[in-house]
Amino acid sequence: MILRKPMMHTRLALCAALLCSTAWAQAPAQGETVLIKRAAQLREGPSESSRSMMALPLQASVVRLGEKQGAWIKISAPDNTQGWVHMFDVTSPASASASPGNMGTSALRGITNFFNRGTAPGSNVATSTLGIRGLGAENLNNAQPNVAAVAQAESLRVDAAQARQFAAGASLAMRNVEPLPTPEAPTNNSQPSN
Repeated sequence: MILRKPMMHTRLALCAALLCSTAWAQAPAQGETVLIKRAAQLREGPSESSRSMMALPLQASVVRLGEKQGAWIKISAPDNTQGWVHMFDVTSPASASASPGNMGTSALRGITNFFNRGTAPGSNVATSTLGIRGLGAENLNNAQPNVAAVAQAESLRVDAAQARQFAAGASLAMRNVEPLPTPEAPTNNSQPSN
């Protein structure tokens, strides 16, 4: 079985973009009452490592304030305590009744937490550009690589023998999948007119 890395990365990027566009389309406006769609922590700053000020239970009604940093939005809790939650932890009341939890948004939240793990508010962090609403040109220009996160990802790499051993232990069967055809090179059909 041969994996073509560029195709695999393209597919992953397309899946992530599709999931993000769904979340973006459902993003609530400033001042709007929104619901917590999974138990979450109200944080002092826009980071998973910021101090937790209080627990926000599933379906808690909160008000979205105007501030946002990356994938974090500032809200006002029912007791008027203001703090930060991850944008994937809130939803509009209409969306909440349609789908109370979404595995895709949970996966994307995990991705953003992976790249921002262990960072303090106000510090430079790696920024993943998956189309997450809230990233501006300044964020992208000031992004710094997170060497520790890359090293952590590299430490999880396995070789072909380890992968086969895992597959055998999990009763997985190998399947040959034909690679997608290589796209044709774009042709330049425009000719200067005389």
